[in-house]
Amino acid sequence: MLDSIGFEWRPRQFQLVSFEQRLADLTEFHRLNGTFDVPRPETEDDDDNENYRGQVGPTADAFRFYRWTQELHSEYKRYTAGKPSKLLNDERVLSLVKIGFVFRS
Repeated sequence: MLDSIGFEWRPRQFQLVSFEQRLADLTEFHRLNGTFDVPRPETEDDDDNENYRGQVGPTADAFRFYRWTQELHSEYKRYTAGKPSKLLNDERVLSLVKIGFVFRS
């Protein structure tokens, strides 16, 4: 019903980012910083991630990148337990291991 009236499911200017693009971002982050530990971006009134919901721009993008790297670890636990993962499969895990990414256990 909402589709029929032209409802926009994503905020304007918000682009979904592919796994391949995030992998390239992570590889570049490691090249520049020597680590895969992406820090959580902060703002002056940074009580929780509500500050970033629906926003666009560099800070919101940095927060989404941080969240994606955190999600890799939790999804890896699901993946190794044989549970369905919305983010990881054999090919993606291999891609991450090839760049030297180490999953937390």
